[in-house]
Amino acid sequence: MKSQARDWFVLTSAGCVLVILALRVANRIDLQGGFLSFLVGYMAMSAVYILAVYYVLNHTHRAHNRRGLLAWTLIVAVALRAIFLFTPPVLSDDIYRYVWDARVQKEGLNPYAYAPAAPQLEHLRDPIYQSINNKELPTIYPPMMQVILLAVTALSVSVFGMKTIFVLIDVALIGILVILLTAANLSPLRSLTYAWSPLTVVEIAGSGHNDVLMMAFLMAAHAAILLKKDTLSIFLVTLAGYAKLMAFALLPFFARWTRPLAWLAIPLTSLILLFPYRGVTRESFDGLFAYGLRWRANDSLFHFLYAITGSLDVSKLIAGVVVAAIIGWLLYRRVPPLRASYLTIGTILLMSPTVHPWYIMWLVPYLCFFPSPAWLMLTATVALSYHAPFLAPPGEPWKELTLFKVLEYAPFFLLAAWSAFSRKRDIVGGS
Repeated sequence: MKSQARDWFVLTSAGCVLVILALRVANRIDLQGGFLSFLVGYMAMSAVYILAVYYVLNHTHRAHNRRGLLAWTLIVAVALRAIFLFTPPVLSDDIYRYVWDARVQKEGLNPYAYAPAAPQLEHLRDPIYQSINNKELPTIYPPMMQVILLAVTALSVSVFGMKTIFVLIDVALIGILVILLTAANLSPLRSLTYAWSPLTVVEIAGSGHNDVLMMAFLMAAHAAILLKKDTLSIFLVTLAGYAKLMAFALLPFFARWTRPLAWLAIPLTSLILLFPYRGVTRESFDGLFAYGLRWRANDSLFHFLYAITGSLDVSKLIAGVVVAAIIGWLLYRRVPPLRASYLTIGTILLMSPTVHPWYIMWLVPYLCFFPSPAWLMLTATVALSYHAPFLAPPGEPWKELTLFKVLEYAPFFLLAAWSAFSRKRDIVGGS
């Protein structure tokens, strides 16, 4: 009974403190409020969050009153998201492109056919248009994302409406994690690792990032594998790829653990999703090419590759070979999809030339199953990368400072090295 009371005291206290801190951060999440004020609040939230995760992993594996604690976890998660849902998306302007793509489709036009600056779309220009970045490039968002954007227009074509949809998907993802954890014979309270993450709250409820759509499909696909629904799993991971192209890198892991007949879901799903957007031209892929060839931001190991080679193309080739080699090794070792996906996403993030803060969010659902001190720390320190928009003079392009990148990634690599050394020592010692 004493341990049960302690569990309730610790998690209710942590949840209440998180909500209070979230209110403070939400009131200061604007570029005029100052980077230091935002950073201190976010780091305080992250410290409480990491302590709560540590407690759940080490003290709440017992079965008593698990439903009550799980309900409390969900209540806090919803409260955190509700707080940031009403904040302006000042840390990223991606959501304005989502709204724009939705409006273009509502007009019966193909978002891949015209860049926002195209004269054919001149009649749609309004304040949303003014907030879009890269107006000269067509959309880079895949068909599944476009289907969701079009569906949103039935309710509302606004920033708030778009954020609301992704928050609802976010809450559904927490439910999927509970199901997946239960199917994996793990405590469903581990879903707190995702549900209370300041990174997921700020990036989805605050900025309205669409990555949650891919994450939800991926976690549902993992659940389908564990529940022996192989065709469903292939269908869901294909949807994940058409929500965010990165997910296609994980498709071989699912295919490896399913019947060949289930693979028919890939071409069938592709045909259904691609058909409405047929008729695209070479110029329709300019946005995707620009992202793949030119963009670089907040990289870690790729930073060293570029420093050594002096060439973006050569560095990207090396990074691609490393990722492909890791995927091949995991397939050869027949590593189950959940762990293989976790390791592959981690490798992609470390080798990628562009690692926006919301990209780190891809790994957070997997931390419910593979808790890593290094990656948990990075969900906190990645907030340092926001120094660029905060410190840039009005109207000037964002510029990264090397000092902030060192402060962001040094704790991650130190903790990763410590974890690897500790694991090796345990093996040598026979533990």
